[in-house]
Amino acid sequence: MKEQLITFETAKLAKEMGFQSYTSFYYSEGMEIKGTKIGMHGNPNAYGGISAPTQSLLQKWLREKHKIVVIPRYYHNEIANGYVYDYRITDIAGKYEDYGFVDDYKTYEEALEEGLVAALKIID
Repeated sequence: MKEQLITFETAKLAKEMGFQSYTSFYYSEGMEIKGTKIGMHGNPNAYGGISAPTQSLLQKWLREKHKIVVIPRYYHNEIANGYVYDYRITDIAGKYEDYGFVDDYKTYEEALEEGLVAALKIID
């Protein structure tokens, strides 16, 4: 089993919203995934790259720093005649709640990625 890295677009948005953390991978200026080098201390953002955290690390950062929770949900959709995923976003204070009903997603990771993007966009 392998952790899913966020996409370049999500990483770029996370950086704009203040995500700054050392990660094992980063996106280069050419949008390529690269591993951090030995001796590269601190944050890949400082070296012209953009941190490429796993979905779960970004999810944790949103929860701990901004008190925003992103939860993918698996359910049966009568129209799609099968099981699909969507996502729910809520803040710990209960001020904001949103469901990802715009689309149904085939995988947990797709729903989580879209939920992470939506959550990043509501950070004040």
